[in-house]
This record gives sequence, structure tokens and C-alpha cells, in this order.
Amino acid sequence: MACDACLRKPHECPQSKHDDMTKLDAILTQADGIVMCSPSYFANVTGLMKDLIDRTRPLKMAKYRLKNKYFSVIATWGLRAGGLNTVQEVLNQFALIHGMVVVGAVGHPLLMANLPTETGQMEHLKEFRNPAVISEVAQINVESLAQRFWDLMQEY
Repeated sequence: MACDACLRKPHECPQSKHDDMTKLDAILTQADGIVMCSPSYFANVTGLMKDLIDRTRPLKMAKYRLKNKYFSVIATWGLRAGGLNTVQEVLNQFALIHGMVVVGAVGHPLLMANLPTETGQMEHLKEFRNPAVISEVAQINVESLAQRFWDLMQEY
């Protein structure tokens, strides 16, 4: 609506009376760490994910209520050239704008990505993975990210 009500105290969105955003705000503010996952839809996050991002504006306006929370991204896409980097960038920018600490996986420096990803496309152009099956590389990346989150939470 672009009403900017969230810019003024009590920094609330009037739309929250009509949906579950108040519940989501509570979940996000109580979490120590947040991992957001999105497939790439035409080289961007899904519409629902973008709605969630936009609706967290009151949390920023209320003195950065998500500040210093650990944050990471897991992104998927159907095709190898499906816009994965944009999805990662949008979600990382969301975290940085809120003052969160972006965390990446730390595994083999040559073989692993810092932000876990998965594609449905396999080695051959017209060959696709069953969506319920995760590749070995993606599995290792996710496990590495989970371990890094765990290690950071122990220090927290």
C-alpha cells in the first residue's frame, strides 16, 4: 500500500490485522538464526518470499529488531542458468538491510559453495533430478552450513 505507517510509532503495518504477519514477526524476532530458502522464479525470489521481505519493514523501523541474528540462504532453481545468483543476492541484501550477520558454509574451498544451492537439471541438457532427491554436493553444503550455524550458536 506504501502507506508508510511503519515509519511512525508503534512501527506496525495496518495490514497485519488481516493476516499472520504478527505471528511471523514474533517467530523472526525470537529466532537466534534465520535460514531463508527460495527457488528462482525468473531470476528472483518467489512472490510470496518478496511479500514476506517487504512486510518485515516495520521490524527494521522499530530499531532493527532482527539486528545481529545469524542469517543464511539456500537457493534452488530448475535450470543451471536459472538466476540463482540474483536469489542469493536479494536474500542477502534483505539480511544486511536488517543488520543481520550473513553466514556461509565453510567446507572444501575448491569444491563447495559458501551458500548451498541445488538444481533440478542434471549433467545432460534434458535430464532432470527427482525433486525429492538432493545431490551429494548440495547435501554436503547444507550439512556444512548447519554445522557452521551450530558452532556460531555455541559461541553466542
